[in-house]
Amino acid sequence: MRNEEHDYSNFIDLQNENSSLTKIIGKITPGSNVLEFGPAGGYMTRYLKENLGCKIVCVEISEELANSAKLFCERMIIGDIDHLDFKKEFPVDHTFDFIIFSDVLEHLYFPKKPLSESLRLLKENGRILASIPNIAHGSIILQLLNGRFEYQSQGLLDNTHIRFFTKSSIYSLFQETGYKIDHLERVKIGIFETEFDFKKDRYSEIQQEAISLSEESETYQFIVDASRSSSKQLPVSEEKLLSSSESYREFLDWKALKNAKIVRIAISFQSVLNRILK
Repeated sequence: MRNEEHDYSNFIDLQNENSSLTKIIGKITPGSNVLEFGPAGGYMTRYLKENLGCKIVCVEISEELANSAKLFCERMIIGDIDHLDFKKEFPVDHTFDFIIFSDVLEHLYFPKKPLSESLRLLKENGRILASIPNIAHGSIILQLLNGRFEYQSQGLLDNTHIRFFTKSSIYSLFQETGYKIDHLERVKIGIFETEFDFKKDRYSEIQQEAISLSEESETYQFIVDASRSSSKQLPVSEEKLLSSSESYREFLDWKALKNAKIVRIAISFQSVLNRILK
């Protein structure tokens, strides 16, 4: 579900290993049957067809972008993923080796729907591949500490984003829709190296140090590689996934007694962080 103004056709650069596209394409087996949600103008679709010999079915909301991408797929479905009639469009089960949601789930009102519906469309050993932006990136936390949450034309706060995700909520989303995440990779971008226009010297060393201790402070996107779950996964908390708040408690134990100013900033930061991770 993408805004028609967003043309991602020039974003593919397989020489860049710190790229969601490179990471996703690297997981796809040549000759596979692929279902790609939100292909935009078909930049990845074309590579999968011409370089890997894949057969691709696409779902794209923008008719204009679909007209470009349809040159590289077996079938193009033009429609809104949130309201797609999956049984009508995909009557045959166990069709696809890979189903791709590249920067798509955050644009949906109901991201659980396509994931749940995709479960029956996967072959027995099929895989879901997704790239999802991280709302707990350090640049977002710093802005919140300064009372800012400003949408952009693209990036972490793309003005077409409807849903926001952290690592914990991503695990929950996939668990609740019948999957287990086998591999979780990251696209890393420094706190002061994103699309946001703010300077490092505006923030104290204490603030910068506090934010950097968050485990995912430089995680720009998560790359999900998931398969059908054979049994119920444990809740994320029981898997002892290290959360940002747990990392920060270590910071409090280390510094709190030394400087009252740090304590005040720590409390403020933890309060903001807890609200984000709810």
